[in-house]
Amino acid sequence: MNQEFDSFLAWLDPDRNRAADKFETIRGKLLVFFLSRGCWSPEESTDETLNRVAKAIHAGEQVRTPLPYLFVHGFALNVLKECFRKQKELETDPDYISGIQQPERSKRQQMFRVLEICLRALPVRERQIFVQYHLANASVRVARRKNLAKKFSLSEKTLRITVFRIRQKLKGCFEKNELDEIP
Repeated sequence: MNQEFDSFLAWLDPDRNRAADKFETIRGKLLVFFLSRGCWSPEESTDETLNRVAKAIHAGEQVRTPLPYLFVHGFALNVLKECFRKQKELETDPDYISGIQQPERSKRQQMFRVLEICLRALPVRERQIFVQYHLANASVRVARRKNLAKKFSLSEKTLRITVFRIRQKLKGCFEKNELDEIP
């Protein structure tokens, strides 16, 4: 796996530090992607997606997009479908229904509550930017983000940097609050 991961980082950027930053950005986007779509195991799904991408890159799969996240997002969609399929199977499993799911369900609910708390803790402008930035589907994402940048009087590059910084704030808030007991 180490060679696969090294190949993945090299594909993201020849500079190892910039590649690590891009990796963390993609990982954060994937977590939000899986969380916002109701996946019960967003961290596992994120890791699975990144492992699949690393294997594909290492195996020499052709990448037809200059934007790494778009390539990764294709894998994430497949992992999400599998996640939903597993969730559906579990919902009909009598052993799971009889009580096994309660800790997992409450953990998932707690993660959503923490995400909601962290989003509410952001200033209104930052929350609007972050949520609107991640709303659009792939087919209209570029145009929507250009409009979003104009709406908030930002360049597209500044918008991306702003979203990255907001994501870092959310990540810190999420890690802090995940450890605390949520009422």
